[in-house]
Amino acid sequence: GYRKLGKTSLFEKFIEEAEGQNIYTAKIDCWEKENLSLEFFKDYVIKIMDAVWLKLPHDRPVSSIESYLINKEKMLTLFAQIKNTRFASLDLGIECLVALEERRITSQLLGNIIDLPEKIAHELKSHFFLIIDEFQELALLNKFKAVKTTVGNMYSFLRSRWQHHTRVNYFIAGSK
Repeated sequence: GYRKLGKTSLFEKFIEEAEGQNIYTAKIDCWEKENLSLEFFKDYVIKIMDAVWLKLPHDRPVSSIESYLINKEKMLTLFAQIKNTRFASLDLGIECLVALEERRITSQLLGNIIDLPEKIAHELKSHFFLIIDEFQELALLNKFKAVKTTVGNMYSFLRSRWQHHTRVNYFIAGSK
């Protein structure tokens, strides 16, 4: 729909209503970054993992995964804590972040990233709601050689993955 019609408020209300249920929610705003780039995939993984990580019981307060990635020592501590949860899907998230950092972009990596909410929901016997706002901006990812050579068209790639997801609902919105 058009800009400034209240889609974001509707999304926020939905997230609030889902709180406390056996549902994980994440919102990705494709206009959050000034220029959409391959960083989208890193942000996607972080937001998906945060949806679970921040809900898990912890001995002490925790922050967003992104805040731990600032320095290597904090990052290694975080990765050890995540490994201790013994959730294979969160381990996969770590592997994806490392591969992205090392610029090892493959179709398998991008597939694992897009499938991450489904794998988490399946492992935790729950459901996931993923909100992607300003979805039209994802077309910009098609200009990157790494995307073109590994998955072709971004929209076709997403559709080919999402159609097999049974525990994830996608809310897609755009303004163009």
